[in-house]
Amino acid sequence: MAEFKNTFIAGRMNKDIDSRLMPEGEYRDALNIKLGSSAGSDIGAIESMLSNQALTTLSLGTVVNTIGAFFDNSSAMVYWFTTSETGDYVIEYDTINNTAAIVLADTSAGVLNFNVNNLITGVGVIVDTDNDKRLLTWTDGLNPIRSINIATAKAYSVNGFNSAQISVVKRPPMSAPTIALTTTTSEEENNLAERFLRFSHRYRYADGEVSAMSPFTETAFLPTIFRYDYSISSNESMVNQYNQATISFNTGVGEVVGIDILVKESLSSTVYLVEAFDKDEESWADNSTQSFIYVNSKTATAIASDQLKRLYDAVPLTAKALEVIGNRLMLGNYTEGYNIVDGAGGKIKIDFTLAVNSTAVSVGAPTQTMKSNRGYEIGIVYMDDDGRMTTVLTCATNTTFVNNIDSDKGNKIQVTIINEPPAWATRYRFFLKQSKINYDSIVPSIFYQDGTYVWLKVEADERNKFNEGDFLYVKSDSSQILTTALQTRVLEITDQVENFLDITIVDTIEQEAGWYFKIKPSGFRLNENDFQTYTFSGTGFRSRATDSNFILVSGASFTYYELPIYYGSVGLNDATITGTYTGIIDVRYIIDISAVGLPDSFRWSNDDGATYSADIPITGVAQTIESGLSVTFGASTGHDLTDEWIVSAKAAEVTNAWNKSGSSDGSAGSLKRRALMAYQGKPVTDETIKAGANITISYDDTGSSSEVAGQLQYTQTFTSGAQYANIEEWFFGDNIVNTLTYPTDLGHVVFRRGYSNVNQVNIDGRYTGLSPNEPMVMVFSSSANYGGSGDVRTLQDLTVLELNNNIIFETIPVNNDESFFYEIGRTYNVTGGYHIGFDGSDTNQTAIANAVLLLPVFNAFSWGNAFESYKIKDRFNENEMLIDTRPSLDIENYRANNRISDITYSKVFEQSTNFNGLNEFNLSTFNFLSMDDRYGSIQKLFSADTNLEVFQEDKIHTVLYGKDVLFDADGQGSIRETTNVLGTTPTPWAGEYGISVHPESFAFYGNMRYWVDVRRGTPLRRSLDGITEINKGMKDFFRDAFRDNPSDRKFGAYDLHNKEYVISDSGNYTVGYDDTLKGYTSFYSFDPQWMGSLNNNFYSFSNGQLYKHYNEANSVRNNFYGVNYDSTVKVIVNQEPSLIKVLKNIMLEGNKAWATVVKSYINDETVSITQSTLLTTEYSNREGKLHAYVRRNEIVGDFSAKNAFGLGEIASVAALVLTMKSEIHSSLSIGDSIYNSSAVIVGTVTAVNRTSKTITLSSVGALATDDFILGLKDGRIEGSEIRGYNFEIDLTDSTNTRTELFAVGTNLFKSNPT
Repeated sequence: MAEFKNTFIAGRMNKDIDSRLMPEGEYRDALNIKLGSSAGSDIGAIESMLSNQALTTLSLGTVVNTIGAFFDNSSAMVYWFTTSETGDYVIEYDTINNTAAIVLADTSAGVLNFNVNNLITGVGVIVDTDNDKRLLTWTDGLNPIRSINIATAKAYSVNGFNSAQISVVKRPPMSAPTIALTTTTSEEENNLAERFLRFSHRYRYADGEVSAMSPFTETAFLPTIFRYDYSISSNESMVNQYNQATISFNTGVGEVVGIDILVKESLSSTVYLVEAFDKDEESWADNSTQSFIYVNSKTATAIASDQLKRLYDAVPLTAKALEVIGNRLMLGNYTEGYNIVDGAGGKIKIDFTLAVNSTAVSVGAPTQTMKSNRGYEIGIVYMDDDGRMTTVLTCATNTTFVNNIDSDKGNKIQVTIINEPPAWATRYRFFLKQSKINYDSIVPSIFYQDGTYVWLKVEADERNKFNEGDFLYVKSDSSQILTTALQTRVLEITDQVENFLDITIVDTIEQEAGWYFKIKPSGFRLNENDFQTYTFSGTGFRSRATDSNFILVSGASFTYYELPIYYGSVGLNDATITGTYTGIIDVRYIIDISAVGLPDSFRWSNDDGATYSADIPITGVAQTIESGLSVTFGASTGHDLTDEWIVSAKAAEVTNAWNKSGSSDGSAGSLKRRALMAYQGKPVTDETIKAGANITISYDDTGSSSEVAGQLQYTQTFTSGAQYANIEEWFFGDNIVNTLTYPTDLGHVVFRRGYSNVNQVNIDGRYTGLSPNEPMVMVFSSSANYGGSGDVRTLQDLTVLELNNNIIFETIPVNNDESFFYEIGRTYNVTGGYHIGFDGSDTNQTAIANAVLLLPVFNAFSWGNAFESYKIKDRFNENEMLIDTRPSLDIENYRANNRISDITYSKVFEQSTNFNGLNEFNLSTFNFLSMDDRYGSIQKLFSADTNLEVFQEDKIHTVLYGKDVLFDADGQGSIRETTNVLGTTPTPWAGEYGISVHPESFAFYGNMRYWVDVRRGTPLRRSLDGITEINKGMKDFFRDAFRDNPSDRKFGAYDLHNKEYVISDSGNYTVGYDDTLKGYTSFYSFDPQWMGSLNNNFYSFSNGQLYKHYNEANSVRNNFYGVNYDSTVKVIVNQEPSLIKVLKNIMLEGNKAWATVVKSYINDETVSITQSTLLTTEYSNREGKLHAYVRRNEIVGDFSAKNAFGLGEIASVAALVLTMKSEIHSSLSIGDSIYNSSAVIVGTVTAVNRTSKTITLSSVGALATDDFILGLKDGRIEGSEIRGYNFEIDLTDSTNTRTELFAVGTNLFKSNPT
């Protein structure tokens, strides 16, 4: 007899190898054992498992599922996520203080929306020690990506939070701020005068996040009443009439702690921060409207250049994988965008039409407009509640054209929306693309015909706007605005001399000298006959003996005032003047609207706008100005800030100072010694001076006697810069006195209503409050003046040469080849499945009506005279007003995209500056990396060694972070620092392995990674030696298990306490892999919902509660989640594997006996030929070893041993009694089993009567007369011996106390020895 010993020194199971080849120290199977895991045990000994203990008893429901967990080493905290019939919970456990806390509890709101089918395998924690914050972020592939400030979340009540508060995406302001342009006298200069500014704002959130910007406002600019300086070709009205902007904005929800006011100038991509407000410091309520006055006098700070193109935070709608690296969120296998579908999932065809809405403009009043002779393309974008938007969506009818004939109007684009909005959309906006951009205006006021050609005079820098050979658009000719702009070619540009068309003329000026360009009109008209001419010729005389004075018409008065002249655009012309003027000087009062509200306010100035009165609320009754005058407004509201009136008050004292009566003429040089030079203006029926009118003043007092001093002669031509009500308004409006040869001050100029007579002016001052009866007369006191004697003689001529139309050319604009559309800053709502308008000017969509919207966008200003301006003063190379807001693109076939193999990432979290960029996913920065989708979807991201490991279904790569691989000419790669966030050359791991669809199996320890690849049928480990299949001894097991249950959860965790990788196939098995032993030590009875390790402790979850394993304080072993389990081990005895052996004894080297089952095998390992059991009580202790004699074969139906015998045929069957035909075998006794001839047990013997040859059974089954039966005695005692080539010994310990087993010994001898 030979004695053999099986030890456990290999420490691993081997379920693959044939039993006869099982290596020493390995074992076939084990359950709930550890090798040398407790103090005092020997290496190679197995022992029962320490139990786990519940750390929490939270009230989470009856059936609770843990769907994710995160073990935070930085804080020794455990976070996990549960769902049950009572709600969804996020829970924290402090492993240092052993305390649990509910972080979020959602019992009815459905905000967390956890689902047992969507595990949370992407979790990260960001620690901000500077500000004492901890942010927990996670994703589950179903819900929005979440991020919470843990401390803040704990303060929420149950259901006391919404989705926006716990999401990574932070909502921007949905609407642009509103702007109101105003004027303040406190500013020394107008810092807005020549700048085209737009305003936006953004939110700052409590955890340092900064939202995307709101849309921009329209340009904060409104020109003045039209005035064009033809002498320098300068549109003087094209400057901002306001010097400050009041910006109003919404303060946002409670999580918004600050608001940044932003400004952008046209033609610049730089956005500036001009003011940052703190809501608490300002004591602002949430969601309130606040205002900020911008005067452009403060230093602004440029924000990051990529913010302009950050239309929204492109945080994916969902993502499967999440990781934190470099304080930056990485998301993989994500969904972005939406399908354009209705509530039933049907595809929506985008369908809208455009039209141009043109309205008449009061001539001279500035009006926003869309430039004529241009095509425009409109696109629509739809938005969700978080501000995400589609790309620009277009249709076949999304274009329109503004005709040239409408260049004198205010043009707006009207959109009619026919399609319904997508079911998910809550808002929408429009974007615009222009067909052409950039142009210059050329506005000649003088031209001369030269046969079929025309020479047109250009002033100042106009000649820089075009070159010889260029084509120009003709918008408006000498007779009309053209229906369609025509092109004409510039044939020549020349600096011409005076009278260049006839140089023989010397006494008069027929053609002025200067720069001219030559064209040949075709299809348009430039004809000198189109000029309307008004002329006046007068004379004057004065001497010591002769008077020439202001004379009153009968019933008139020297003191009176003109009717108010209105200069406005879109407001109300409702001001009237009453009273009797008591002033002693002429005053031109300016009255304007200074504020609009309830009521509006006005102010007045008596010094040409140098100073103003305080704002005066409008009452609707007469309100005093000064000097006996009052103003009455027809309405107290409804005015506009552009409303302005001029009231010219005339004082008798002024004209009296000019009048001479006899010898009362004052001292030499006084006004009384000068002649009155009267220039009578156009008839009162049409006294308007048109913009562009050429006004020639001829002055001559050289016919005076020789002793008269100061004689002067000149002729000057002026071009009216605007349309004026009369010659007085022109004179003051164009500030003629500053360029006039004489007089050079207003002390020698007066204006009066009346008419000129020889040597006198007849004043008609009777019309106060009524329409004027007589024209306006411009009166100069002559430069010539007599001394003691002499006479003053004057000749004066006034010529007004006007076209009914302005001649306007434009340079050919540049074709806009950009693919970008630019945002129009108005946000519209979607309500009840319909497009809703913005205000009363829009029509809401209904079930039977389309939405009709008037877009607020403009790209030029019109004055009702075909001038359309977008440049400061229309000067060459001046600032331009462009629509260059936030850009977007139209992408064909826009739809939701499942980026299964892409990675996208956020900006960083900078704790030193408290800048939290985790919400900023800016597509304009190309913040994504596409992996090869041949390898399936990304299931797991893991940051290690400052790089990112990417686990796809069928491949794994390392992606460099902040670095990239650069290859030389030989193809050799080297790692270099780069500004790219992610390297563009992912490095594949060797081997064709992936993680299939089981990211929950991932675990790590040091530089080792563990996971399962179901498709390859094996668990895997990666270390410095590459990827290894960790299936030694278990290859067949895992292959079959993964094949049979591919979709079952495969939870994985590294047990830091026991240094093994634990795999749990939900509901099927849990097993541990020991890297040192290169094998699997044991299966385990605990079936966890999740597992993980922290600070050398191993934890798992069951029914939502947290358990800590290896509870040494508990003497009960193998108790998991409150249930006791056995320890088992299956040992193979295979010494001398080619010999059939008989097993006689078993010896256990351990602290207690184990219940034992012994099986033997010959050629088929699936069928044991003999089997026997041993109770623990059948072991006895002999010199420290537990010995037991192996009983005989207990396999039912074994007829090969001596315990089987034949009983013969049945004579008869009566109930349970069999009568045999022959004598009953002597071995038969009570308790033996009876079988039929088919070796099927029939019953057990309860009585035997050999005399009557009867046998009584416990049952007889289907036995009948003549059947042959057999008897079988108890095999454990009298059966065959346990024999075979090899033996399988199953040991079971059910004591739930500490059990240690070092070795299993056996006594064997050869069967049938020779």
